[in-house]
Amino acid sequence: MGSATASPRLIAPISAPAAPSLATHEGAAWVNTPPLNWQALRGRVVLLSFRATGCANTDVGTRTLAARFAHSDLTLLDIRAAEGLPAATAEPSCNSPTRLDVGQTLRRAFGVRQWPSYFLIDREGLVRALYTGELAPTGPTAHEVEEAIAVLLSEPAANLADPTPVP
Repeated sequence: MGSATASPRLIAPISAPAAPSLATHEGAAWVNTPPLNWQALRGRVVLLSFRATGCANTDVGTRTLAARFAHSDLTLLDIRAAEGLPAATAEPSCNSPTRLDVGQTLRRAFGVRQWPSYFLIDREGLVRALYTGELAPTGPTAHEVEEAIAVLLSEPAANLADPTPVP
């Protein structure tokens, strides 16, 4: 698979920006989890999924990846538009931690311009990749994301003992 810095789809850690804060803004809601932040997720690889509620292909694609990496340090975190709260809580496929994005503050903080969009966050809270479009389990994007996840999971977390707060 090669190193992460050799992969054309991964940003080298030295150049990767820190992921914007997941801080709960007034009126925001979390589904299937207490509120999360990057400090709580430190040491884990996170697939952050910005999507509209009810995207069946995306649900299948993310569920496939979640199953493939079920016994790893991968966390799938969904970010959905706040108006999707009733639908998000009713969907049987919605079993991953989900953050409702009140006022689309997270969408703007991450610079999301297209739904769905996926960000890969490494063990140290750095944005290492962005993918846009449907994530059908047999599509080329799904294979790219799967390969990138495997690379990030193979990387050691160099500074986990560092008490410096992660945003």
